[in-house]
Amino acid sequence: PAYYSAMLEAGIPVDASPELRAASDRAGAVLRAAAEALSGRMPAGQRPRYVTVRYIVPLEGNKPAVGFDIHSEPLRRDAINRALASGDMAVTPPLRLVQEQTSRIGVLELMPVQPPAGAPAGTPVRFAVSVVKVDEMVDIATRGHIPAGLQFQITDTGAPRGKELLYRSTPPSRDEVSWSRPGQWQTMLRMGDRDWLFSVYTTGRYHELHRPWIAWVS
Repeated sequence: PAYYSAMLEAGIPVDASPELRAASDRAGAVLRAAAEALSGRMPAGQRPRYVTVRYIVPLEGNKPAVGFDIHSEPLRRDAINRALASGDMAVTPPLRLVQEQTSRIGVLELMPVQPPAGAPAGTPVRFAVSVVKVDEMVDIATRGHIPAGLQFQITDTGAPRGKELLYRSTPPSRDEVSWSRPGQWQTMLRMGDRDWLFSVYTTGRYHELHRPWIAWVS
């Protein structure tokens, strides 16, 4: 689907063997030049670990992400650590994607890829990452399936306070939905290792279209 971008990232510890680091440096020379040309980013200073975006498709629209060290940002770093600890997929809380120029909300799904058997000691773990642009995902999943007059929002229950919102539909009238109250119907969705709360709200339009039969009799 269009809202997924596959990335492969390599973590390079500073205590890696000289041979491994030299091989990584040679392989990354072209990457660094491409990253600077595409995104304008400069090489980072020395840190204990790097997890940089080395490959991304489609490239068009995602160029600013090339060369970005996702380990340098706390929310992404936490997901990396959870993926390494579990050996399974970890998902970030809502965040702004570096390749987006707007305030579009997205999440990263990170799956660690262990080195093959017989690889040299210290070979870095790689990550296969899906980039989910939440608004596009919701639009594709719900298009033509939501009755008129229903509005809904999705929140990440484990996200930092004030950063829980993943998606909120736009009602015809700004005052028609009180988002601060619980929805008329709610359910929990499991997304990797995170819980998303899906809340549905009814509007005046919905009640006009779905009056109980007793209202018509009276």
